[in-house]
Amino acid sequence: MAVMRNICRLWLLLSLFGFSLVSLRRKSSRSSWHSSAVGPRTGSSDNSTLQNDEDEPLPMLGCLVVITSTTTLTGYYGDSVVLPCNCEDPETNPRTLKWEKPSLGSVYYFTEDYTEPEVHEEYEGRVALVEGSPGNLSLIIKNLREEDAGSYRCISDYGTEHLELIIEEVVILESPCRLQHLLVFMLAVLILLLITHITVGAMIIRWRNQGIVFSHSGTASCPCN
Repeated sequence: MAVMRNICRLWLLLSLFGFSLVSLRRKSSRSSWHSSAVGPRTGSSDNSTLQNDEDEPLPMLGCLVVITSTTTLTGYYGDSVVLPCNCEDPETNPRTLKWEKPSLGSVYYFTEDYTEPEVHEEYEGRVALVEGSPGNLSLIIKNLREEDAGSYRCISDYGTEHLELIIEEVVILESPCRLQHLLVFMLAVLILLLITHITVGAMIIRWRNQGIVFSHSGTASCPCN
């Protein structure tokens, strides 16, 4: 009986030892699979991600004005003229816009904080933005005056456009039709005067042949026989 008990104890110990080995192998295989699937956890990937975020430029808010060489425009007294100015992106909503005449100051000022633009008293009721896309900052000036001539600047969020405005008098030329009608009218008057002169002369000659004499008083008399 003692021998059988010892054999049972030995069998139990061997079973427990084998079960421990199997558990250790399973744990080691799971840890190796997890490390190969996830990869090494180091700080290099996080640092590279942060570096890439820092390198990316921040989006630009507002209007980038299209800059051209100084544009010279000609307007006519009493007429209207458009001063062109545009954002690089036509769908951009400018945060601020200022049309300025250096010799006078601000002509038209607008900011997103205001509901109505500020207009100089000299241009009150004569200036407005051209309707169109949000990025079209062109200014129209109506009923032009001589003092409107000069330099203008379109200033927005990023950039300034320079323009020069010249005001000229309107020269009205006679149309060919009006000249033709005038010539026809003058010719008709001349023909009428010529016909009248010929008719009156013929009547005087006829009366003289008939012996009718006109006195200084304007009365006609016949000579006595």
